[in-house]
Amino acid sequence: MSIEKEVEGILINQTDDVVTVCKQVESGERVYWTRNGEKESVVALDRIPAYHKIACHEISAGQYVIKYGQVIGVSKQVITTGEWVHTHNLRSPETEYERKTPVLEEKFSLQQNRDSWKILGYQRPDGKIGIRNHVLILPCSLCASETARFIAENVKGSVYLPNQGGCSLSARDYEITIDTLSGIAANPNVFGTIIIGNGCEVIQASKLEEKIREKTCKPLYKYIIREEGGSLKTMNLAAAKAQELVTEAAKIEEIEMDISELILGTECGGSDPTSGLVSNPVVGKVSDMIITLGGTSILSETPEMIGAESILATRTKSQKLKTEVLTMISEYEKTFTSVGENPRNGNPTPGNLAGGITTLEEKSLGCIHKSGTAQISEVISYAKPIQTKGLVVMDTPGQDIASIAGMAAAGAQIILFTTGHGTPTGFGIVPVIKITANEQTAIQMTDHIDFNCSDVLKGSKSLNESGQELFALLQRVCCGEKTKAESLGFNDMSIARYCNFA
Repeated sequence: MSIEKEVEGILINQTDDVVTVCKQVESGERVYWTRNGEKESVVALDRIPAYHKIACHEISAGQYVIKYGQVIGVSKQVITTGEWVHTHNLRSPETEYERKTPVLEEKFSLQQNRDSWKILGYQRPDGKIGIRNHVLILPCSLCASETARFIAENVKGSVYLPNQGGCSLSARDYEITIDTLSGIAANPNVFGTIIIGNGCEVIQASKLEEKIREKTCKPLYKYIIREEGGSLKTMNLAAAKAQELVTEAAKIEEIEMDISELILGTECGGSDPTSGLVSNPVVGKVSDMIITLGGTSILSETPEMIGAESILATRTKSQKLKTEVLTMISEYEKTFTSVGENPRNGNPTPGNLAGGITTLEEKSLGCIHKSGTAQISEVISYAKPIQTKGLVVMDTPGQDIASIAGMAAAGAQIILFTTGHGTPTGFGIVPVIKITANEQTAIQMTDHIDFNCSDVLKGSKSLNESGQELFALLQRVCCGEKTKAESLGFNDMSIARYCNFA
C-alpha cells in the first residue's frame, strides 16, 4: 500500500486515543498530529470522511476510548492503529459502571500576571459592576412591547427588550417570567429601568417593580398604558423620564474593575463538527482563565448535558452538588417523557453521525467543553441569581436566546457564543461575542462573526493560543469595544416556559 501524501489531523487533548481529520482521508494516506511537542502519525487503513476519527494506536476490545480527554464510548472490538473509528466499532457506555469513569484534564495556565487582566466598568449603587451602561425600557408583556419599542426608538441611548410572554401563564411559568424580567433589570449592565405595562397582563407592573426592588436599588420607574390613556401618552411620559435617565447615566465614569467581578455566560447554537472540535474547547480555555482569576462562568443548555451527566458529576465540589447536577438533568428528561418524548432518541442525529459524531456522549462532550476543566461550584435554576464564584451550571433550555436571557437575568455581563453555521443573535443589554471555527462561515457571515478560530483546524495555532486571543478580545469588549451584534442593534429576546399558554 503506497503512501500518497500526509494529511494533518486534530488531537484535541494530549491523552486522546483518536485524532479527527478535517478533510476526507483515503486509505494509504498518512495522518499526522503533534502530541506533547512531538510529531506522531499513522497510515489510514480506511477511507475516513471529513471530521471523523482515526485511531492513534491499537485499542483493545471493551476499552474506553478517549476524546476531549474524556470517555466518548467503549470499543466493540479490537480497533487497529489507523482504523476509522465510528459506529461500526464504537458504542455508548451501557452501564452505570462504564459511565463512572475518571475525567482526564488538560489544565490551562495563564501566560500573564493578574494585573494585566483589568477591565473597565460602571459601579452600581447595589455594589455590582457592569461593562455597559444601558437605560432599559422593559415591557411586562407582549401587549406592552410595541409601546416600549416606540419609547426606545425616540430616546437615543435607551434599549428595549421585546417580551412575547407575560400573559396566559401557569404558576410555574409566572415564576420563571418574573424572575427573568426582574433579573434583567438587576443586571449590572443596566443603569436604570422603566417598566411598561398594559394593565391587564399576568405580570403586573406593580409586582414586577416589587421583584426588581428586592434585587437592586438602581433607578426604577413604571408606566401603565391603560392608566396613562393609551400608548402615545405613555410614550411621551416615559420617553421624557428615559431621557432624564440617559443624561444621568452619561455622568457615570468608568472605573477599573478586577476580572473577578465578571460573570461570563457560554452558549452554542447553529453548531457543526467544528464547534465541538475547536470553538467550544477554545471557549473552555477562556472559562478556565476567568475562574482562575476569581471570576464566574456559566455552563447552560441542560439538554446538551444529557449523555455527559456522569462526567459533570465527577467535577462537582461536593456530594450535594453532584446530586443537584444529576437531578437537574434527570428532571429535564422527565419533562419530555411526560408528554411521550425521549430526548435521547434520535441523538446523535443523522447529520451528527454524518459529521463524525458517533455517540451521545461524544456529542454532549463537545457542548460541555465550553466549561473548561474547573470544578462545579453551584447549580442553579433558570434565571436565579448566582451566589458563588467559579463554575456555575444553570438549568436552561437548548433554545439559544432563552438560554442567554436566563444567564443575563442571573447577572452575566457578557456572553461567548459559538456557532458553526453562523447566527445573527444578539441580546440588548449584554454583549454577545460570536465565535466560529468554520472558515466558510466566518467569510459568509462576516457581518455577525467576531472571532474566527479556524486556524486551529489548519494547525497553525493551538487551542491555548486561540484561547489567549479570544480572552484578549473579551477584555477589549469589556472595555467598550462593540460586538457585531451590538453594532447592528440586535436585541433578541425569549423566555423559557414549561407549559402551553393557559
